[in-house]
Amino acid sequence: MRRKITVVGAGAVGSATALLLGRRPDADVVLVDADAARARARALDLTAAVALDAGAGRVSPGGWVDVAGSHVVVLALGGPDPLAALAEVGAELARRCPDAVVVVLTTPVDAATHAVLEATRFPRGQVLGLGTVVDTARLRSLLAREAGVSVADVQALVLGQHDGVLVPITSTATIAGRPAAEVLGTERLDAVVAGVADAADELRAGLGERAGLLAPAAAVVDVVAAIVDDTRRVLPCSALCQGELGITGSVLAVPVALGADGIAAIVDVQMAEAERVALLAAADV
Repeated sequence: MRRKITVVGAGAVGSATALLLGRRPDADVVLVDADAARARARALDLTAAVALDAGAGRVSPGGWVDVAGSHVVVLALGGPDPLAALAEVGAELARRCPDAVVVVLTTPVDAATHAVLEATRFPRGQVLGLGTVVDTARLRSLLAREAGVSVADVQALVLGQHDGVLVPITSTATIAGRPAAEVLGTERLDAVVAGVADAADELRAGLGERAGLLAPAAAVVDVVAAIVDDTRRVLPCSALCQGELGITGSVLAVPVALGADGIAAIVDVQMAEAERVALLAAADV
């Protein structure tokens, strides 16, 4: 069965996302932008790119009328005032595709996710943000490098705020099935955790404030795959908590099980008391 996935925002991140999504054999990707000419030009370029993979899906430009019937809508808006733009976009989504799952990539991602929830009035499980999926991937990759193993053999989470207070959950992190602290020792583990924030700073220093491009696009593809394939995979996405994890009324990155309807559940994973306190503090920021 083919899946209609709309990407709103034909800038660098939105275009990279559309390219990666378009490589799914079952994907019909619609690229929407306030600048229709830019959306058409980007889609032309992406069509040629995905055509290089004989088994890939399709990418086409569109307007709001083409959003109807989308299973997932990815919001990758930029500009000087993205939160204001999201209010308008949310109203269109509520009118055109009320059953779509909305994945927010726009930054600041937690505030943007909250803005979309307000604008659409969708059920809270139907709207989620990219959260700390990239930060988690970065922590796992740094742990794998330090331990000399494959990333596939590392389990770890970063929760909290991608654009603010990060809360690495290292107490339950494992490397090849063993506690990360046991494998690396406390000092090396702490140095690796510090490297997550250092890497973000280095990206901004070398590439500017909008440095994140490829990693966020790849991360969104993972999130979308979990939704359209109904895998129930647990990822640290921005979600509105209403009592889960002791948090009420805040949007931040928490472990969520993703399925066909969006957030199937917010998962209360095991963590140390100090980590839980830090997560509660992040929710209050």
